[in-house]
Order: sequence, then C-alpha cells, then structure tokens
Amino acid sequence: MEHNQKKIMEILFSNRKSVFFYWDCAQVSWQVYGDYIPKMDSEKDNPLKALMQEGLILSEDRNVFQTYLTQIEKGLHYGMPEDSLEIQCHIKSREGYQWYNVDCRFLKDEKNRIMEIAGFLEPMSAIEIMQKNQLMRLTMDRNPQVFANAIREQFARYPQEKFAFVQFDIDKFRMINELHGDEFGTEVLGNILNTLKGICNKEQLFARLSADLFLVVTRYKEEEELVEFIHYLEEHLDHYKDVHYTLAFGVYLVTDKTMETRHMGDSASLARKSIKGNALQNIAFFNKSLKGTLYSRKWE
Repeated sequence: MEHNQKKIMEILFSNRKSVFFYWDCAQVSWQVYGDYIPKMDSEKDNPLKALMQEGLILSEDRNVFQTYLTQIEKGLHYGMPEDSLEIQCHIKSREGYQWYNVDCRFLKDEKNRIMEIAGFLEPMSAIEIMQKNQLMRLTMDRNPQVFANAIREQFARYPQEKFAFVQFDIDKFRMINELHGDEFGTEVLGNILNTLKGICNKEQLFARLSADLFLVVTRYKEEEELVEFIHYLEEHLDHYKDVHYTLAFGVYLVTDKTMETRHMGDSASLARKSIKGNALQNIAFFNKSLKGTLYSRKWE
C-alpha cells in the first residue's frame, strides 16, 4: 500500500511545477514529490532546512525564510495555535528563481506540538504576484484609508477580542545611512518588511508607515503574551547581516474600537517617543499620563 501511495504521488506531481512534501517530525524523516525544483539531500534534518542549505532560496529571501523555519521549529518543541503557516519567497526551479507560495499544514498532539507536516510549494500566478506587489506598496502614508478599513474589518470580525497597536522604529537610523550608505539602509528597511511577512499571520496587519517607522495591529489575550510577541519581533528584526541596532516600541491597547484608527496610531507613537534615546527601556505602553500630550497636540 505504501508503495502504491508513493507511485500515486509521483504520477500526480510529475511534469508539474508544484511540489509536495511530507515530514514526519517525530521520526525525523521526510519525502518530496515533484521534480520541478532540484532534488534535495534527504539526509538533511527536514525539507525546509534542505531548501535553505542547498541554495534553493534566493539570498534576498533567506532571512524571511529562516524566520518562517524558526517559527515551525518552535512549534515542534513548544506547540503553536496555528494549524498552518504560509510564506511567499523565490525558490530555484528549472527556469531559475521563481515566486512560490510555501504552505505547511500541521498535525499536532494534545499539547499543540507539531508532529507531522504536509507541505505544498506552489508557483504564484501572475495575478498573485501583481496583488503581492500592490500589497507591498500598501503603506499608510500613501493608502491610509485602505489600511484603516482593514483594521475596522478585524474589529468587526472579532468584536470581543482585545487588540493592540505596536509601532516601532530604528533608533538612530540616520547613523546607519551615514556609516553604511543609503543603499544599505534601504536594504535594512526591506528586510524588516519581508521578515514581518514571515512573522505575522494572516490576521495580524502590518505596514510601513514612513521611512523606518512600522506598525503591527494584533490581537492578544494577556499583556504578557503581547510583550512576548514584541520580544520575538525584536529578536528577528534588530539586525541585518552583521549590523545590529536598537528598536523602540510604542504600544497602545485598544479600549474603544469606535475611536479613529489614526488616533490609536498617535497613541502608540507617543508611547514610542517617550522612550527614544533611553538605553534602559525600549518598550513603552500608552497610559493616562501621555493622554494629555495627545490632546494638546491636536489643538496646536
């Protein structure tokens, strides 16, 4: 029966651009079906690591793919709530590097630890690539209403859930440009945006507001969970290549979902600015002492 199943998979995926893999995490074994991408060494720990180690992931996408792999590996040991994770990246195929959607579906134990993974590597269509490029250009400074509408949709979908606005920037980003050049600075910002794509799930909204300023809108249950998420962001975003830098985070916990979303963003911004240059603290929550500053700014 196992032989027949293998033959069926080989027939289904032969001469197709799609690739399927099965990973038995407990037994540390895996198989790949489909020959459109180069054959990978089955001695590697897992198929995702093999993609990385054998140079099948475009160098520009390696950071975001590593973040994706780290999330899954964390789910193997500590569990995770999601039943699947997706990412888009360039994978080497017969025709060179192409945009692929990588979709991993999980079978988990009673502690939510990942035991088995079924994965699909599916080439993105021209329409999907166009939509992706449009989404990349969707920053609040150019399309504030579109992003605000997306936030409102989340509020409506989860009326009983708690939300937080997490705004952050790079402390002394200008110095990075001065020391390493504007082109390197642009690469740093692109890496942050790409890594956010790997970290945030489908319902965690994020945008680049301007220059080195970013925003993530996420649901949370407890503040401790939110702080843990911010530390996770920091762990993956506070460096690029061999250059390390400090991120400053301002957090606004949404208490009134009828408030204008830009005012929520302003509140997160005030919290962030309250700790700028503080070597001992890089996370601040908006509180009542900052509220007066917010209203005084509106009337200036």
